[in-house]
Amino acid sequence: MAGPKRKPSIREARAALYRGLVLEAAEQVFAEKGFEDAKMQEIAGEAGLSLGTVYGVFPGKWELYRAVHEVRLGEMTARAEAASSPGARPLERLLDGIAAYVRFLTAHPDFLRIHLRDGGAWGLGSTLAGGQTLEAWTHGQALQVELLREGMADGSFHEDDPERLGRTLTAMQQVQLAVWVERGMSEPVDALIARIQTQLARAFVRRAPDASG
Repeated sequence: MAGPKRKPSIREARAALYRGLVLEAAEQVFAEKGFEDAKMQEIAGEAGLSLGTVYGVFPGKWELYRAVHEVRLGEMTARAEAASSPGARPLERLLDGIAAYVRFLTAHPDFLRIHLRDGGAWGLGSTLAGGQTLEAWTHGQALQVELLREGMADGSFHEDDPERLGRTLTAMQQVQLAVWVERGMSEPVDALIARIQTQLARAFVRRAPDASG
């Protein structure tokens, strides 16, 4: 039988608090300045901590940038996977995944802006943040491709190269999210999701035969 769970020490609790403050501040600064122009001193000021304390948590800007991506991409991947109902048809699962993905990014606008500023072309995969971004992009792309392949098999989607369509779908979402940010993020998220889902349906989904014909 397992014993009682050990409570974190004061030192561990303080370290976790500092880490959270630094990550939150870094996300804001990276979103505003981009990786190259962001300064550790600015991040320390935003976090309300000394520069020495920040360097005590993360040895450098690169490690901090990677940590921001590791945390957010892990959350985003889990959210998208949880939204997919195993028993649903491929089209429904793809639409649900897109909705979860967009809701997550719009709920974390600073992280979305980091993607748009530094992520490069999502259809090619981002390389700036290193392994975490590339791994998450590859995993997300594989999920989309598999759903597109299943949808082609059951007649939901037009026959085409599923990997090409998956990258096209990713790029479509990037454009819609970029416009949402450029226009002040004022459009209701439900309307943004509906627009992306409608665009997907127009581009990929087979039309049912006209019964009147």
